[in-house]
Amino acid sequence: MSQDTLHSPTLLRGAERAFRAAEGAILTAFRTGDFTVSWKPDGSPVTNIDQAAEAVIRGVLEAQFPDYGFFGEESGTARTDSPYCWIVDPIDGTKSFISGLPTFATLIGFAVEGIPRLGLAGFPALGRCFTASRLEDGLGDGLEDGLGEGLEDGLGGGTAGAFENGAPLALRNPPPLNESVALLGNPMALERLRPGASEKLRQAFAMLRYGADTLAPILVAQGSLQVVLEADYDYYDYAALVPIVEAQGGIITDWHGNPLTATTPPEPDGAGVTVLAAVNEELHHKALELLR
Repeated sequence: MSQDTLHSPTLLRGAERAFRAAEGAILTAFRTGDFTVSWKPDGSPVTNIDQAAEAVIRGVLEAQFPDYGFFGEESGTARTDSPYCWIVDPIDGTKSFISGLPTFATLIGFAVEGIPRLGLAGFPALGRCFTASRLEDGLGDGLEDGLGEGLEDGLGGGTAGAFENGAPLALRNPPPLNESVALLGNPMALERLRPGASEKLRQAFAMLRYGADTLAPILVAQGSLQVVLEADYDYYDYAALVPIVEAQGGIITDWHGNPLTATTPPEPDGAGVTVLAAVNEELHHKALELLR
């Protein structure tokens, strides 16, 4: 494989092409309701648009990066012996998509030896596309020549910070803890896994919010939310989000403080992988204390 294909601009262009190739059909189906719903063995819904979008995204990525691995929610894995892998969730938040809520997203992550290094989170119904690369953290000095170049597709180049629609993503200064906002993506899972934690969080933060799907960790990346707690995540749910949060100086781990990688263990009782995202180390540490 050519080392050039491991440059951030090349990979980000490939991710955006894949997203744009599927975006129109996703948005049209969302607006018209022209889709069919079926149910997976675990009871979660899937639409024909999820499946068709992943096929399109996979086709675009595999055409440009034929040697890289692929892991998609709908179509599974390929080339698992490669140290480089695309991780795709074509519609993260399918329940919102079905319900007419615009917070669903297309997630395209890129991992090196199971560690997420680059991510795209596109929100078709909101017209927002977030990108970031952390490749320089894990691939060595041989890539430096390609990491600072701009992107002709308007994604924003380099790896210092995340981008929204090609412009640097501004980061708001976090307020003090007692004026901060925490969001619980799955309050029932939190109470089941950490009894009493909800009340501790309610007392520590100025506000508790609920829901927001994949948009919640993105709001941490821009500083609108200070802490987000999620559960029932899989690799394809968080692989694209890790680089975006980290590029903004945020901390994102599971509820034990473990890094989010391809091998992060799920919680017991079918709660999947937990996710804790915070705008800085201080708030991340405080949230971990409240979860104990």
